[in-house]
Amino acid sequence: MRLNRRVSPGTAHRAFQDYPDGVTVDPSSITVYVSNLLNNTVSVVNALKMAVVSTLKVGSQPADLAFDPPLGDVFVVNQGNDTVSVIGTQTNSLIGNVKIGSNYCLSCGVGPAGGLGADTNSGAVYVAVPGAGNVTVVSKCDTLPCSVILGASPPCGSY
Repeated sequence: MRLNRRVSPGTAHRAFQDYPDGVTVDPSSITVYVSNLLNNTVSVVNALKMAVVSTLKVGSQPADLAFDPPLGDVFVVNQGNDTVSVIGTQTNSLIGNVKIGSNYCLSCGVGPAGGLGADTNSGAVYVAVPGAGNVTVVSKCDTLPCSVILGASPPCGSY
């Protein structure tokens, strides 16, 4: 990944060939996290130096990302395997993956996880599962993330 400095102030441009699909920023470290849908990675970019500092393997087809300041973690929705990857920003390493699709019958065609958002007061991250009409709440339990499912999932093959 190479970033190009010949752009207007405050922006960074790069000829992404691995289909960037989501971006979030840790403002305290001025680090940018970019999901790369086609190669199942997240690029960690030092925005001051305009350089990629690491590339992390996450789940299949990473898409939307959210930064949660109280936890200091980045959450990544992986649409290909119905998980949320959790990245620790202090070490820029993968903490783990949370399965969010098992109760939604995603393999029956209900649809992959969608967007997500972080609640900066509670430390919870909310993940939309549009086809199931549900939201999953991902929060930290002890040292590993866990998930709590809100709402009832529809039967396979129906909405």
